[in-house]
Amino acid sequence: WLKDGRKVEYDTAKITWINFSDSGTPSAAAEKTPVFTEDFTRMSSFGAIWENFGVVGGDFQRFARVEPGHLVVRVPEGNNWGKTGIFSKEPFVTVDETPVRIQVELDENETTGVCIALSATRDLDIWRQQNVWMTWVKTSETEGATNFVNTQNGPESYGAIKTGPSAPRTISIVLQAGKASLILPDGKRSEGSFGWLKAGTRAYFTVYSHPARSSGSVNLTVNSIKVFK
Repeated sequence: WLKDGRKVEYDTAKITWINFSDSGTPSAAAEKTPVFTEDFTRMSSFGAIWENFGVVGGDFQRFARVEPGHLVVRVPEGNNWGKTGIFSKEPFVTVDETPVRIQVELDENETTGVCIALSATRDLDIWRQQNVWMTWVKTSETEGATNFVNTQNGPESYGAIKTGPSAPRTISIVLQAGKASLILPDGKRSEGSFGWLKAGTRAYFTVYSHPARSSGSVNLTVNSIKVFK
């Protein structure tokens, strides 16, 4: 029986394989034990790993706070791009032939815009560097959308994924030599080639608030950051 009440019958002799899916989410294998977790509960180690920052109108001291279990950013209107968040003090991952997945868990009801990005160059305004750069923003009361791009290399631009107005609960970036993928909880993805992602490259990581338009307000709540290999 199907969920809508219809009954469907199959000739099992003609079935050659069956694939079980967990509600359209990325592979259950993705939920193996992370090699790194930041859940914002160990404040004694937070400063050793992360630098908080605000650029292009952002200001961590005014607009952000770290509280048990959350990084919270609230940028009001009139602050240019209001980029406020955290940046890894040291390279966060090393690019290899084997994929590495970075998963950011958001509070979907308390987030209206986020940027997640990586670069081999340490620059708090990572937009200016060769990068893997993704944003999700709430574009209207009924829609949101992602963007997945290298901001410094026009051909390395891999389009938008339309979503509902609530932020995705998780956003995953998967890196391996030469390419990267963006994966949402419903399995939708963008992927493409990034020339700077060479084997052995060490990449810095950042997550920060990103409004839908310049000088707009933006909210961001990050619950955790995990790395899987």
